[in-house]
Amino acid sequence: QTIKSIPRTTTSNYSSQTSLGLPQSLIPRKRPFSSSIHRMNLLALPTTTEGKMLVNFVSTLPLFGGLALLNIVGSGLPGIWPDVRFGFTPDELYKIFHDWSKDERSQYVHVNTCDFVACMPGYTASIGFWLYLSGRRAKLESPVRLCAVILAAWAADVVETIVLRKGCLAYPSTMGDGVILIGSIAQRMKWLCLLSSVVVIVFLNAKASKAKLV
Repeated sequence: QTIKSIPRTTTSNYSSQTSLGLPQSLIPRKRPFSSSIHRMNLLALPTTTEGKMLVNFVSTLPLFGGLALLNIVGSGLPGIWPDVRFGFTPDELYKIFHDWSKDERSQYVHVNTCDFVACMPGYTASIGFWLYLSGRRAKLESPVRLCAVILAAWAADVVETIVLRKGCLAYPSTMGDGVILIGSIAQRMKWLCLLSSVVVIVFLNAKASKAKLV
């Protein structure tokens, strides 16, 4: 007994079936996978005014929440914190630590910890989202790439904070001048990347607003 092979369905079969009166709805069709994915908007954002206001409000919470917690932990700490300077020399850093009491240096270590766990993740999330959102509004092909700027600021901040923490814990012992120089350079990079992020956000939003008016 021979088994007859089952003929494969081809495009020509579809046309012959259609010509024989088979309804189009019964003819199987393949939908390209790429086109299906293209139509899926996995990162859809609200289009209503209320929705946009809610998104803007929620996106500020990590930034201002982290800053608020940092100020609470560092409340009463005298002088200008080394974190907010634009670079520092060994003498400048050791003078700050010298002017603080032992308890104040201990408090600054807690500020350092808060910076790691709350402030840095907070501003990275908020500004990263604003960069991405600005890129979408300006219709860039890959707006997520803009987040590299704020990630660079975060990485520089990590290096800076580690150096300041080690210096504070070691005082009155000193660190090598080369280590302090690395921390100072990282601090400058942090501020430059943060400033660049703000400039990019303002520029892209201005560009998007101008495009709407045209």
